[in-house]
Amino acid sequence: MKPGIAEVKRGQSLLRHSRHLGLESGADLALSLIFLRWELAAKPGEWGQLMQYLDTGTSPQTLSEVDLNGRFREQLGSALDARNLSDMYHVFDYLAYEIPQSEELRVELHALFETVLALKAESVSRAGQEFSTQRDAAALMARLVAGAESVLDPACGEASVLTQAVANGVTRVHGVEIEPSVARLAMMRLALAGGKARIEVRDSFQDGIHDYDVDAVVLEPPFGVDLASESRRRSGTPGADAFGPPSEQSWMHRALHSFTRPGIAVVLMPISSTYGKQGEFNLRTLHSAGHVVAVIKLPPGLLRHTGISTCIWVLSNRPTRDGSVLMIDTSPAAGRANDGGTVLEESFIADVADCVRDWRISGATPQLPEYVAKVAVERDIRAAKLLEPSSFLSSPPTDEELRPQAPVHLLSEVRLKNYKSFGPSQSVPLAPLTLIYGKNSSGKSSIIQSLLLLKQSQSGSQLVTQGAWTDAGSFATAVHRHDTMRSIDIGVSFGSPPGAVPPPLAASSALLRRVDFSFVEDEISHDLGCITGVGFGRHYAAFSSTGDHTSKDQGFSLRLDGLTALLEAAAEPGVHYPPTKKPITKASLSVVNLALKRNRKSSVLVRGRGIFPTGEMLTVLDHPESRLQGIAKTYVQRGLTLTSSVTDELSHILENMSYLGPLRQPPMRYYARSTALKQATELNVAITLFDNISEQKHISYWLKRLGIQYELDVIAVSSGASREIVGDLVAISLTDIRSGVRSSPADVGFGISQVLPILVELSARQQSIVCIEQPEIHLHPALQAEIADVLIESADPAGRGNQVIVETHSEHLILRIQRRVREGSLDPNQVAVVYVDQTPSGEATVQRLRIDSNGDFLDEWPNGFFDDRLEEIFGGM
Repeated sequence: MKPGIAEVKRGQSLLRHSRHLGLESGADLALSLIFLRWELAAKPGEWGQLMQYLDTGTSPQTLSEVDLNGRFREQLGSALDARNLSDMYHVFDYLAYEIPQSEELRVELHALFETVLALKAESVSRAGQEFSTQRDAAALMARLVAGAESVLDPACGEASVLTQAVANGVTRVHGVEIEPSVARLAMMRLALAGGKARIEVRDSFQDGIHDYDVDAVVLEPPFGVDLASESRRRSGTPGADAFGPPSEQSWMHRALHSFTRPGIAVVLMPISSTYGKQGEFNLRTLHSAGHVVAVIKLPPGLLRHTGISTCIWVLSNRPTRDGSVLMIDTSPAAGRANDGGTVLEESFIADVADCVRDWRISGATPQLPEYVAKVAVERDIRAAKLLEPSSFLSSPPTDEELRPQAPVHLLSEVRLKNYKSFGPSQSVPLAPLTLIYGKNSSGKSSIIQSLLLLKQSQSGSQLVTQGAWTDAGSFATAVHRHDTMRSIDIGVSFGSPPGAVPPPLAASSALLRRVDFSFVEDEISHDLGCITGVGFGRHYAAFSSTGDHTSKDQGFSLRLDGLTALLEAAAEPGVHYPPTKKPITKASLSVVNLALKRNRKSSVLVRGRGIFPTGEMLTVLDHPESRLQGIAKTYVQRGLTLTSSVTDELSHILENMSYLGPLRQPPMRYYARSTALKQATELNVAITLFDNISEQKHISYWLKRLGIQYELDVIAVSSGASREIVGDLVAISLTDIRSGVRSSPADVGFGISQVLPILVELSARQQSIVCIEQPEIHLHPALQAEIADVLIESADPAGRGNQVIVETHSEHLILRIQRRVREGSLDPNQVAVVYVDQTPSGEATVQRLRIDSNGDFLDEWPNGFFDDRLEEIFGGM
């Protein structure tokens, strides 16, 4: 259901009136009010009584005594307590339609409910998105079970798929959800959708197998949760999971064995479930037993809460197939929404569902193109040893190819030369999880600081050495050995970020990006010049800053030979995305070269934006024919778009980068939203948690995992008239699980206040770079090891997909990471351990210490590091 303009405006008004409750809590309150309006529409007297109580400012205690059969307390939950009632009255007032309960009212309120739910999903952090299935994926899953009378979702979340199933004619739906507040939301949503629904609040996985009398099962399991490890942790035993496979794989088997009637299970999984060790297990168990009907690959980026590729498994609990599997890849038919997200057309979703139905029922040959759908026979599947659809399909036409995935995730390398202790050029390899070790003053902090320099300089006109993110002193103090005759060189290599929206004719995301900055100080004026080199694949162009650094028209010059190289790159197949249907020809290049020569200049000027050259050309091209002059300008612009798209992506990456220094903000009694808006280097812990109640629960979970026996809550300090004067003020509350005593973080020890920002940054961020210096400070050794699991979870591509760069001295961190690699829950390729040392002359050097699949180091640690413990144990013997 796509909301109209009226629903969007009304939904936005509801959220504005409840914003002071926190972003997520306010949205949940608005959703509860919408449903309560539907419930009370059959009893207008009770609705009027409710409005009267609110209008007169009745206390929450009195309000709960209103004769509403407990619906108040059930639907509004804890949001009713300690809230400003005048604000609640205004929220209710928006819903005071003077019409009785009817089908028309249900449809209108359902549309408003879905609108508020969509607005909430756009605003909350990832923890709040984990309970929702992306709209197009939910639509496809629901269409795949069309025709069933009853459907079960054993991890229903907000009932995204079940709601779509009701819209497709399913008369009876059953959901299971472990989180009570989410289960209540699912119940409200399905009631407004007009469905006959039953929602159970329990742990579908841990509570054992339940056989349901349903026709089909739909499921999107929680990604990034190692169920086997979690089960062992809860029970305190090293036993294996009941079904054998790791992580999400167990859910597939649970879904397949959850119902008694002959039917199908539709399960949304990571694409890794079709290949590798997980794929081999599924091939051996599911496919060999004849359970696999079809595997449908989804487009990259369709599910916004995860950075990994995904697929849908269609499984039969009554196997009859001969080992053949219908393979479908929806990627070639995917499109882009206005905000850059990936979408699937409704007509294509229907075609795919019809194709699967016809194959499942009658074995009909797919009517879709062979690059979209094809039947893979058992012999070919056994030979390939995988079930990944694209391995069996033909290549799609070039003009229908989806935007390619990047070769690396975010940053893959930092290059430093003549910066602080770094003299000759050094390359620092980066991975999704990077640990930087080294002795004090070796230069390891300079790696993170160099990225912060770029971040704070991107909006300036030159290198900003002193700013909100870091203070490197002056150019003279930052340059190697204070030699101002040298240039400071900082370069990065990276992949196109998932959240970036590329302009037309941008550099293909399949190409590795490279941007190099060379900063040099003028001897006379002491202004800093900048040379910015921009590369994509094997192509590269260097821009030199020019003009007045204080002027808005500050530009960059590009030599003609560099521009010619860009034009030749623009004419090369596979460089642009989407591929252009009007490539640059040799004749076109001649026109451009002639126009450039007529200018009698050795370079062209482009407008600058901070330290980045843009794609806007300032040089006026000349040509005797106006038509050819237009051609020249068009093709020059096409070449400049290639480089500007790369710098825009780097700007996007830097903008979303966060930093936690070795000394985090000390605990405060209360926090203001106005302070959060001004805070540069990290999220405001209290305001972030106040806005995202799901993150509160996630942080409380990690506090318990870390052995910190406190339950976290964030409460509003200001309300009513006081809030109008001072704004939103909130306080963090920690409740001792053992005694029930509530305290402020300022009263429970400095260590907790230091670990809270780490937990919030790693949990609330998604597809971002998180830089942390010395996370082990103020933490005892056992807690340091547990922090490693927090880092691993945040960097998991199946989860938050962050890139975590940590400067540390902790031996316990690396020991826990080695253990996770050895257990098989962490891919060693996802980890980079970097050691920074110095030569006898004091120049920093970088060495990567590789880890094998057993968790052992393939490279020896440099002498003197981690040796002190052995010296203390065996010294003097």
